Amino acid sequence: MFIPEEIIEDVRSRSDIVEILSEYIILKKAGRNYKSLCPFHNEKTPSFMVSSEKQIFHCFGCGAGGNVFNFLMKMEGLTFFEAVKKLATRAGVKLPSPARNREFSREYKEKESLLKLNEYVADYYHRYLLELKNTGQTRTYLKKREISLDIIKKFKIGYAVKGNNLLRSTQQKGYSLELLKKGGLVSFYAESQRSRDYFQERLIFPIYSHQGQVIAFGGRVLSEDKKPKYLNSPETLLYNKSRNLYGLNIAAGAIRSRGQVIILEGYIDVLTSHQYGIENAVATLGTSLTQEHVHLLKRYTEEVLITYDADSPGISATLRGLDLLLDSGLRVKVVTLPSGKDPDDFLRENGKEAFIEILRKSLPLVEYRLNLAMANADIQTTEGKVYVAKEVLPSIARIRNAIEQREEIRKLSQSLHLDEESLLIELDKIKSRDSKPSGLDKVILKDTSGIEKAQRELVQLMLIDHDTIGQVKDELKPGDFNFLGLGVIVEEIFKLSSYTGDDFAVKIIDSLQNEHLSQVISQLILEDRKYIEKEKTVEGLIRTMKQYNLRQKYEKLEEEVKNMLDRNQQPSVKTLQEYKDLIQALKGSRRN
Repeated sequence: MFIPEEIIEDVRSRSDIVEILSEYIILKKAGRNYKSLCPFHNEKTPSFMVSSEKQIFHCFGCGAGGNVFNFLMKMEGLTFFEAVKKLATRAGVKLPSPARNREFSREYKEKESLLKLNEYVADYYHRYLLELKNTGQTRTYLKKREISLDIIKKFKIGYAVKGNNLLRSTQQKGYSLELLKKGGLVSFYAESQRSRDYFQERLIFPIYSHQGQVIAFGGRVLSEDKKPKYLNSPETLLYNKSRNLYGLNIAAGAIRSRGQVIILEGYIDVLTSHQYGIENAVATLGTSLTQEHVHLLKRYTEEVLITYDADSPGISATLRGLDLLLDSGLRVKVVTLPSGKDPDDFLRENGKEAFIEILRKSLPLVEYRLNLAMANADIQTTEGKVYVAKEVLPSIARIRNAIEQREEIRKLSQSLHLDEESLLIELDKIKSRDSKPSGLDKVILKDTSGIEKAQRELVQLMLIDHDTIGQVKDELKPGDFNFLGLGVIVEEIFKLSSYTGDDFAVKIIDSLQNEHLSQVISQLILEDRKYIEKEKTVEGLIRTMKQYNLRQKYEKLEEEVKNMLDRNQQPSVKTLQEYKDLIQALKGSRRN
């Protein structure tokens, strides 16, 4: 969708990149800039830089970079328009009506329609639970689980009755059957060409994005003998279970203030936790933790507590998935509840203080895995020791702090009665195996020599020193820059050279709207190379490029002349003169 340039500039000028990014990641001052672990790839040493002065970010590990719009687009999977809209709303800038814009995208309109539909549906189910009389069984269930009216309203819990009530109600409101199908709210049967409500006779839990928009629904049966016990919306244009956490929109403030998030396994667990004042609790949505969950959690906290039943099947595989959290630099602890108890049961039977005490006794992931592995092995045997080491070493390998890592090796050594050197050798093998290229799509400018170095340094100088632009523009053309798309950047620099604001580089990024070129620009800006005598440096770089261009023309013409002579053809007088002129020009450029 087209947005007037002056509005984009107004939104960006009101959106400080450090302030915005601080809502997603932890930034630490590093000289004139800010530094953080990159939210877009796993790294052990911070290589993600943010410039408050230039309003640009760049990761020197994976190459991600750009301005505040680029960050939101990459972090939240937004289109450019959606990123501008989000920041415009935050800054109080009014955008032109999308309805009047002929380039308004179909997908955006569909997302907006689905969000409105979901909001209506959430209200519909919620009203039914609160107001209608045909909810006796539901109220009895909630009373039994001690879910208060305040929590019901806070999480907007609802109820879906048997039949097609929602289908009729939404169509009466003008929502199409096609939109209802796309939102996963009705089931369609091709043979009979009929549709029915997707959720029936279930307690309804609206699923919100971390931004507070209703993106899906979860339904729970009231009778334990009905299957499936839980039913979630299918994945839609709005909803992906691997990217969302139930309750995060409500828990976000408590997570940030307490510096800790508690991850539970179900809707009711979250409701009960919040009712008992444990307001930093969220739940996964029927899936193990994913890389997307990790990126999401890193925006809010540095410590994650996981509650699992140690007796549940597949616990070892589940715990291996938690290594993703260690990879990202998060502290991970495992909370062990009494066998057969979930947080909901435990809180209702023992109260808040007992639950908090359980949380205090949570074990770091490595220690928990060690205890679990040793309970399942005979460490008096070689096989048992090998088994335990294989279970625990992968997690130790992911700890970033070298001192902490060595301490865990010492503990493992004592537990297994093995020397530390043997364990360190195995640890190095794991690190070596895991350090293979990850396949990340990197756009990284290397410190090359010769013409490529000259091109990138000239572009860098034009971006950081506006006076340089005229000097380069008089001597070179955009077509002279042919490395990593620099010619396109130079063309835009020349086009906008009359703009003299401090945010010149950001304006170039806005104008280009190209992810690759944004990354190139952000890296050049944040390299922070020092040029002592800029004018002389520019003159030398221009001379290098001119010599290169002359040499390229000379070699091309030399090849043409050689081919003509090989074919017994006589070069024209004009060609020979051009050839001589190029030789003289090359000699002259060398003397200069």
